[in-house]
Amino acid sequence: MLDALALIIVVVSGLYLVGLAVLALARPALVSRFLLGFAGSARLHYLELLLRLIVGIAFLRRAPYLQVPEPFLLFGWLLILTTLVMFAVPWRWHHRFTQKAVPRALQHLRLFAIACMLAGLAVLVAVVYPSPGRSGDSSLGSAATRADRACFRCAAKLGYEGLSMRQNALAR
Repeated sequence: MLDALALIIVVVSGLYLVGLAVLALARPALVSRFLLGFAGSARLHYLELLLRLIVGIAFLRRAPYLQVPEPFLLFGWLLILTTLVMFAVPWRWHHRFTQKAVPRALQHLRLFAIACMLAGLAVLVAVVYPSPGRSGDSSLGSAATRADRACFRCAAKLGYEGLSMRQNALAR
């Protein structure tokens, strides 16, 4: 059950990054307002931290099932550790930092969009091509494998033909 939830969170994170990239190119003013809104209040600050923590844990939980787990483990730990530091910092400091750092980053919005697109696609591709050597760690009856099978069936229905033999077998 937790592995399936982690898979869903990782997929949603990849889709979020791709969507943010598309919006950054199509509607830069909207993305600017969105990014400047982080840490706008204590509630938003703690909501952001909670979401970062959840996503970081999901990446840690899901990384061993991916073809190349190390970058995803690193990203998960980076999210968790920076979130813990931000929990110790008053939200007003975070707000001040956001107000200074985000406008600088927005000067390079196209580069930001490209980075988000590449990161999002990397996450989604890593989920579609999981590690072949994990069969002993998750049996065919596990929730993670059922979630994997559902993802593979969706990809097959969308006409994606690049599934490996393991993925084709799971999709049945």
